[in-house]
Amino acid sequence: MITENVLAYRSGKAPYYLRREYLDAFRWLRESTWPDHAVLSSLATGSFIPGLAGNTVYVGHWGLTLNVHQKKATVEGFLEDDRRDDEKQAFLRAMGIVYLFHGEIEQRLGGYTPESKPYLERVYRNRLVSIYRYSGAT
Repeated sequence: MITENVLAYRSGKAPYYLRREYLDAFRWLRESTWPDHAVLSSLATGSFIPGLAGNTVYVGHWGLTLNVHQKKATVEGFLEDDRRDDEKQAFLRAMGIVYLFHGEIEQRLGGYTPESKPYLERVYRNRLVSIYRYSGAT
């Protein structure tokens, strides 16, 4: 575990370093959404969103998220493939998710392609991050 963390740290990539594109996306969230608009993202990304964007997250910092391991697994299951759209929409609705943050970390978790989903509208994009609004959000 320590070796993996040191190697990850040395890579210069998230979650130890935040690229400019992530900071730009967080700024967009802060300036364009309401704090109670919940965001779905990976655990790593969700650990930064409340502090840097001000939004609620489904899963974030391990010490501030109830059932963090279960929620982390749920997000990974959500992002692992492109199937079960009815279940995914029901989950987004039930959890009050308004936005999906889909950056390079989330892309590495699986084959989910939000750009092909009629229930998601891309509202922000840069080189590394796209943010989608769930059409069923209130």
